[in-house]
Amino acid sequence: MESRGNDPSCQAGGSDKFASTLHWGPSFEENRYELTTAEYSHNESLSNGMHTYGLVWSEDRLMTYIDNEENVVLDIDMSDKSFWELGGFEGLNPWRGEPNSAPFNQEFYLIFNVAVGGTNGYFVDGQCGKPWSNQSPTSVNEFYNSKSQWYNTWNYPETNDAAMKIDSVRVWSFDGTEHRSPSHGAMVKHNHAIQKCHFHKKWQTRVKTWLEQPMRAKRRRLNRLTKAAKIAPRPVSGALRPAVHCPTVKYNRKVRFGRGFTLDELKAAGLGAKQAQSIGIAVDHRRKNRSEESLQANVQRLKTYKANLVVFPRRMKKPKSGDASTEELSKVTQLSGAVQPIKKASLRCKAQKVDAKAKSAYVTMRIARSDAKYIGVREKRAKEKAEKAEQEKAKQAK
Repeated sequence: MESRGNDPSCQAGGSDKFASTLHWGPSFEENRYELTTAEYSHNESLSNGMHTYGLVWSEDRLMTYIDNEENVVLDIDMSDKSFWELGGFEGLNPWRGEPNSAPFNQEFYLIFNVAVGGTNGYFVDGQCGKPWSNQSPTSVNEFYNSKSQWYNTWNYPETNDAAMKIDSVRVWSFDGTEHRSPSHGAMVKHNHAIQKCHFHKKWQTRVKTWLEQPMRAKRRRLNRLTKAAKIAPRPVSGALRPAVHCPTVKYNRKVRFGRGFTLDELKAAGLGAKQAQSIGIAVDHRRKNRSEESLQANVQRLKTYKANLVVFPRRMKKPKSGDASTEELSKVTQLSGAVQPIKKASLRCKAQKVDAKAKSAYVTMRIARSDAKYIGVREKRAKEKAEKAEQEKAKQAK
C-alpha cells in the first residue's frame, strides 16, 4: 500500500488515492511490479479518518482491501499460473520446484515508513508545485532550498496532521488465532529477550576519563626532584633496610626488603638503635631472627654500609671522630637508586657435557623409588640367604 501525501487536488494523485503493488522478479532489474498493481480512489482525503488496510495471504491467493473485504483493491490468483510464467522470464528459474506462490511462499517483514522526495518518477515533474526535477544532479539541494514552500504544510510542531498514525497491527492465521504485536497492549510471552532495550542512555554523563595523565606524571617527577633536593645528600630511596624472606611456604624462597633491622642484628654489627636511626638505618624492634643465616646476612649488610658510609659533621669547624674529612665531602654524590639492592641469585645451570651412558632423570627416580619401596624385602631375603648358606656350611663340616 503506497500513497502520496499531496493535496487531493494534485493531478498526479494525492492523499485521496493509494496504490497496492507486489514487487517481484528474479532480480532487481527484472521487477514486474506493473503486472501486479492496482489503484484505489476515495471520495475524500484518506487522512480525514482512520482506515483499515488489509491483506489476505494464502497459498493460492493474495488480496488487499480497505476497511472491509468487500472493497478489494488488488486480487492475485496464484492457483493456475506461477509468477515465473506470469512475468514471461527467460533463463534459469530460481523458484523451480516451488509452488506457484513463490517467491511469496516465505516469511516477510511488515514495514511502515514515511518517505520524502525521490527521483524515480513517482512524483511527476511540473505537477503539484514540485520544487525539484528528477533529471537534475542537484535535486536534493533544490528540494531543501524550497523549504519555505512545503514545510508549512506539515503543521509541525503545532499539530501532527501530516504524520502517519497507526492505531494497531493485527495478524490472524487461517485457523482463527490472532497474533498481536507487543505494542497492541499485550506483553510478550515466554522467557524471550526483549529487543532494543536502551538501558544505557546518557552514558556520557557516567564516563570517567583520565585526561590528566601527562600533568600527573610531570607533577610526580617534580615532587621526586623536590624531595631529593630536600634530603640531600642522603639517599633518595630512604634508609637502609634488611633482606627478609616472605612468609608462608609458598613464598618463603623469595627475598625482599624488610621493615627494619632487629636489635640482635644491630648489636652484632656494633650499633645501637638510636645511633642506627641517626645514620640512615631502619630499625624494627618487633621482628625476630628465626635462623642464623638471615642474621649473618643482615649483619654483613650493616657492615658493608658502615664501610661505605660518609658522615657529615654537625659543625664543619669542629668535626668529631668518625666524621668525614673535607676532601671526602667534596667527592660525595647523592645515591638515586636503592641502598644496597638485593641481588637475586641466578638459577641458571652451567653447561655440562652430555654423557651418552648416563641414565635419564626419570629412570634414576624410578630406581630410587623402587629401592626405597623394597629395601625391607631385599634385606630380609639377603639375611635368609646368608643363614641358609651358614647352615649348609655347618652340615658339610659334620
